[in-house]
Amino acid sequence: MRSFMTLLLLAAIAPACTPYDPNLGVTPFLCGSADPKCPEGFECTGMDAMSRPICVASGATAVDGGHVGFQCADDTMTEGPNKNDTVANAWQTPINAGFTTFPLAGLAICPDGDKDTYAVNITKEGQNLAALVEYQADGVALSVTILNSGGTSIASGSPAGTDKVMASVANLPTGSSPYFVQVYGPAVGKNNYKVTFTVTGP
Repeated sequence: MRSFMTLLLLAAIAPACTPYDPNLGVTPFLCGSADPKCPEGFECTGMDAMSRPICVASGATAVDGGHVGFQCADDTMTEGPNKNDTVANAWQTPINAGFTTFPLAGLAICPDGDKDTYAVNITKEGQNLAALVEYQADGVALSVTILNSGGTSIASGSPAGTDKVMASVANLPTGSSPYFVQVYGPAVGKNNYKVTFTVTGP
């Protein structure tokens, strides 16, 4: 049988091992697998760039857009320090650098009026590019467009099922690469989404 002093020592050590440190600040962290999933003052309402549930401090400011009415995903990985609202600051996808299909999850159109722009390199003449956006049912409907290297739309998205929209363009010349996929919403409203880029053809 363990001695009383041993039990006291274990009791003193145990709190230091808990993941629910009271000095966590407002930085989100992964939710637990069982209740309580988050410590007091935190809610399991967020999602990180890998689509994993995260705890968010109650009343904390969410990344990109405030924590009011809708919890935006943390997409700082793709937003970057200058945001990816324009073709000049687009996030470079690894398409045609070892990938012909590339899904990217944990993204957000947030705050109101946000645009997310992704660059896609076309390395073979006549390739086809498609972008499928899947968004949450509890947010606003999102749109997607494909832009040429000058930022002009060459293909607008169409519904591709419930809470899905897709844009595609065929037979692209390499001389106009890179091309850009831009995801956006209405002037007012937020939503989280996943986008899958696919390049096919010769």
